[in-house]
Amino acid sequence: MTSRHLGSLRLLTRSLWAFPAVLTMIALVTVGLSVSATVLPRAVDGVISDIVRHDVGNAAPVNRDVISAGQGRYDLGPSVAGTPAGMTAESAAVWGRLDDQLGQFHDTLPAPLRETIGAADFTVATVPAESWIAGILPASLGLRYDPRYLSRITMTAGRAPAGVPERVPSETPLEVIAADATALKIDWAIGEERPLFLNGATQQLVLVGTFTPVDADAGYWTQATSTHRPAVLPGTPPTVQALLFVNPDGFPAAVAGGLPITSSVWFPARADAVSAEAVPTIARQIRQLTTVDHQLGDSLQPRLVFTSGLPEVLEESLARSISTQSVLTLIMVSPVGLALVLEVLVARLAAERLRQSLALLAARGASRRQRLTVVGVPALLLGLLAAAAGCAVGALLPGGEFGSAALIAVGVSAVAPAVLLVAFTTQVDRSGNADRSRLPGLLRLAGELLVVLGTVAALLATVQRSIGSAESGGTSVDLLATSIPLLLSLLGCIVMLRVYPVLVRRWLAAAQQARGIGAFVGIARAIRGGTAGLLPLLAVVLGVSVAVFSGLLSATMTTGLDTAARATVGADILIENVRLDPAALQELRTIDGVADVAGVSVDRSQKVEFAGHAATTASVVLVDSAELRAVQAGVPGRLPLDDQLLGTAGDGAPVMVSARLSEALEGTRVAELDGRPVEVVADPIDGGPLALDGNWVLLDRSRADAINFISQETSTRALVRVTDPASIPAVVDRLRAALPVTATTPTTASVRFTTAADTVAALSANPAIRDVHTAAGAAIGGAALITSLALVLTLLLDGPARRGAVALLSAVGLSRRQGAAIVRWEIAPLGIAGLVGGAVLGGALSLVVLAIVDLRPFTGGFAQPTIAVNPWLTGGSIALFAAVFLLTGAAASRHATRRDRAPSPTDASTTALAGTSPQNPGRTS
Repeated sequence: MTSRHLGSLRLLTRSLWAFPAVLTMIALVTVGLSVSATVLPRAVDGVISDIVRHDVGNAAPVNRDVISAGQGRYDLGPSVAGTPAGMTAESAAVWGRLDDQLGQFHDTLPAPLRETIGAADFTVATVPAESWIAGILPASLGLRYDPRYLSRITMTAGRAPAGVPERVPSETPLEVIAADATALKIDWAIGEERPLFLNGATQQLVLVGTFTPVDADAGYWTQATSTHRPAVLPGTPPTVQALLFVNPDGFPAAVAGGLPITSSVWFPARADAVSAEAVPTIARQIRQLTTVDHQLGDSLQPRLVFTSGLPEVLEESLARSISTQSVLTLIMVSPVGLALVLEVLVARLAAERLRQSLALLAARGASRRQRLTVVGVPALLLGLLAAAAGCAVGALLPGGEFGSAALIAVGVSAVAPAVLLVAFTTQVDRSGNADRSRLPGLLRLAGELLVVLGTVAALLATVQRSIGSAESGGTSVDLLATSIPLLLSLLGCIVMLRVYPVLVRRWLAAAQQARGIGAFVGIARAIRGGTAGLLPLLAVVLGVSVAVFSGLLSATMTTGLDTAARATVGADILIENVRLDPAALQELRTIDGVADVAGVSVDRSQKVEFAGHAATTASVVLVDSAELRAVQAGVPGRLPLDDQLLGTAGDGAPVMVSARLSEALEGTRVAELDGRPVEVVADPIDGGPLALDGNWVLLDRSRADAINFISQETSTRALVRVTDPASIPAVVDRLRAALPVTATTPTTASVRFTTAADTVAALSANPAIRDVHTAAGAAIGGAALITSLALVLTLLLDGPARRGAVALLSAVGLSRRQGAAIVRWEIAPLGIAGLVGGAVLGGALSLVVLAIVDLRPFTGGFAQPTIAVNPWLTGGSIALFAAVFLLTGAAASRHATRRDRAPSPTDASTTALAGTSPQNPGRTS
């Protein structure tokens, strides 16, 4: 073949189709890597957006909505655009103009803020005033005007209020409707009148109907306080506060009567419209909105002044989500390294398959550059096409925006086949000499030293900080820290590559003493190494380590979630929003399934003073130390109550304080609590088990007389321990049924029961928990798949040489059983070392990485969870890899000992001699 023919396009075209099997493998691996490179970065971004949306959706409406509180002075009049949605024509004649103005204001907001908050809503009400009759609890009632109220409620009895008075108060009874709970609480029947004392006059109210909310959890009821559920104000006797719906068309009458009015205009946050990328912009735009007042159109009424906690909600959520991003990155790093090993194996196999063809081209006059062009150009073209196809497929899958990281990863996956194939072809084609033979060894040593130094440096740089911790204030992933798993994996592989030959030689020495030649010959061949070298060992070690690490991470999060939930509840059952006296607590103890009950009293508004500092406020907590210890026995994170609480302090009542208050005290042990002296007798504690945060002071109930505490014997919370954990749901039902009798006075909020299972379910609803578990499972499955492919490629690489060696020995009397034993013993060291080394490396990764990563944002706990092992998950993962290895070994054994396709002894000897090791050029495999 002439140089003209060799340099022609015809030669390039022929080379593209000369090795279809090799090209198919390269294409499949490149497509897979390109899909992963496209999907994984976008998937992580999508997870972060899901977390932010979840946090915004779970935030209290008063914290996430954009709110303007006022005094109800708005422009009233009809809408120019017709009847607004949710209003009647009569209501639109009064409220339509305000609705138009708010809609126009919303349209002027900049994007993405305009899409993040929904259309405006509003409500107005009179300030509650006294209403009482003999024999009924005193009430404080207000009138709520809302043109859309009928769309928010379901009438349970009676009818909607009608009539539009000219003025309120007036002598004409005013029709109202009340929530079922309100009517029941103040014993108000439909058709009955009640007096309301307004501006020195009496306005008779007639109840014409009752209602329940369509959605009691809707954000509207947070703005329309005390409307769907009455509030009970403490006192002797207590006062019931409630707001009643009246005909909204009559609001001008309230204005004409000069009644004090409160109003609220708000734009509800739309969690589904938030994305992680837009968080900084949205937060900035809201802060700009809330720093100035705003005029509604040409209105002469007072301007709107908005407040919102949404910027803080968004930024705190984004900061917490960095932990999720870090953990997902940690999970993905090692599988990516495993995929690179597979890529190298494919290139090595391709180079071996092309060896004879390239030698033939060289013999026919092709230059080295031409031979590399024949190999590299088709591989590059194929890599580009396969990467483009994989990128197109990945772009169709859900995720975040396509960023620079995904683009770089796709580009690397596109050119990697050509680069690796050319590199291995050069290695195969290169003739060895003394100088060059030493160079790979020096490069390997330099690379190993670089990995060791890099690992040590990364560990030292991150040992004092946790990835994405809230304390660090970081809003991006610590790339140095997230590189630690990959560096540790590389370090573990280096150790295995150094230790593996030593171990195999010792096994060979032991095999010399054994009967039969199977173990000796097989281990000897394992020492020499096949065409793939030690790459299969790296694949097995990395694959098993990924599975073990992912399994331990998943188990740790599951166990940590349960532990944190139990610590948060503080007992088997936590009851909140109750008022229970000692007799009521004792009645709860008699309920079937209840082992013990501890009451907790909280006063949230006491002043703490100490020398040299400004006064601060703190909650005061009363507990019975003995009861609380009994109830919290065995509970993780239980309160470490000090025995000195029962003693007599020298400078006042003995107390324990929260960590935050202790910081404010700056080590001061003596202070005054609402004018009474107290002394801190123990180290600060965390109040998580009692659902307390901020500043608080705890003391034993027996020392309550030493301070000012209203209703010392009344508990507002109760911790319950059950006799059988399996009976918790049934006990909750019994407690719920008993509380209407035992609760002395209901509070504003409804009674709430919380169990560890409820808390786990609430925490598990966080997308971060779901996605990390999904990623861990995908990592285990992906590692098993990639390891299987690596072992299959190794079988393909070493198959001809292995079959040739077995056939050659068969010619001198080797039985088929002995041949199979040789193959099994050849592969056994790889499997044993890979499984053991991978398990050890995975455990080491878990110990180091989980000490760096802060998992508390996932578990909601107060302390970092300890590493946990799920025997079924971890053992099953290792068993999966063992099964993959056994199946691969059985296939290799059968393939090497098949008689019907075995070559002749002469051909076998030629094939056996042709099989060389990269570590031992020219030596028989």
